[in-house]
Amino acid sequence: MEAAFEAAVSSLTSEMTLAKAAGLLLASQRLAATDASRGPSNLDELFDVAQRFLVSQFIDLEAALGSALAGEWAKLPVEAIKVVLESSELHVGSENSIFAAYRAWVHHDFAQRKHVAIQLLPHIRFPLLQRNYLMDVVRNEADLDYPDEAKKVFAKRLIECYIFHTSSDVRRETLGEPRPEQRRYDLALLTTRQQFTIEGVSQVREKWSDPFMIGGYVFCLLFQRKNPDHPDGGTIGVYMHIKPRESGLSTKFYLPLAFELRVRHRGSNKFVSPKGVYASPFTFQNRAWGYVDLLGMKWNDFLKPNCYYRDNDVIVFNAQVGLADPAPRTPPVSSTSSNTSPQHTSAQGGNANANLAPSRQHLPSSSLSLSGGSVTLNL
Repeated sequence: MEAAFEAAVSSLTSEMTLAKAAGLLLASQRLAATDASRGPSNLDELFDVAQRFLVSQFIDLEAALGSALAGEWAKLPVEAIKVVLESSELHVGSENSIFAAYRAWVHHDFAQRKHVAIQLLPHIRFPLLQRNYLMDVVRNEADLDYPDEAKKVFAKRLIECYIFHTSSDVRRETLGEPRPEQRRYDLALLTTRQQFTIEGVSQVREKWSDPFMIGGYVFCLLFQRKNPDHPDGGTIGVYMHIKPRESGLSTKFYLPLAFELRVRHRGSNKFVSPKGVYASPFTFQNRAWGYVDLLGMKWNDFLKPNCYYRDNDVIVFNAQVGLADPAPRTPPVSSTSSNTSPQHTSAQGGNANANLAPSRQHLPSSSLSLSGGSVTLNL
């Protein structure tokens, strides 16, 4: 019997799908409800296999939500989402991404799913959310039309966050405040290199990249021909956009970000940085930063055969992005920011524990480094 069961487990594991794993979870709950006195059985092991499969599919949660799995995530039942969100094995940049995954699922059908939010909210480790994210995303989410029981959870968790972020380690320990269990937080995931390829570029006036997530926020790149009716054909503009609605932001937010836009050089096949690194906070009023003339050349010159940025009518951009958001002492997610303006190059820098000044300044390309996965601005 054991051999037959092991063969069945092996077969199911090799052919397991998200839908099948979710079905096994639902079956386990029904079985447990009908026979509370039932002891451990081989069936429990099969359910464990299903749970491990679900977690394994979303172990790299940020990457999964930026892939085809995002559609599958939205279709899963709440029981399956709960299994994933409660796992400490998730590999993420910060707890922000866990809350973003929760939002993505709930807002797929908010009218219905808000009623089961109470099952998921306890599995978000609210004190480990970054401070800007708490103020700009979580607080905004808490004001939505949730049932009263969910609103009470939000209120309680936000108070816990206040205590956690404003109290010293000694004070929290003395008062017996619980320390949230950490997941597999990885500083390197608070930076990203996003590639943006445009084929047939000579015929393109405007093109958006696929969205990508960093630190729980959703961004995309925009390629635009600027002043195309000018005799010289205008220039090439490239911008970094934050997507407020998809990120859960309202009209009031402040997000320090560092980025550098690079373009592939045909001769060396390496990415070069025409403008360098910039830093400036993203706000609702300034939710797009970039350059009206990234390449420093006119469109007509760009189309010439000897242009080193265009290869077989293809141009490839690479955006190096780093999030700077004050983080809780546990885990120590430290990073720094940089970014630019749609009308002119502009920048501002600072470290993760400092307030970024409203003024902006130009930073050399070498100012942005990915040492140990964190973004460092050498000011």
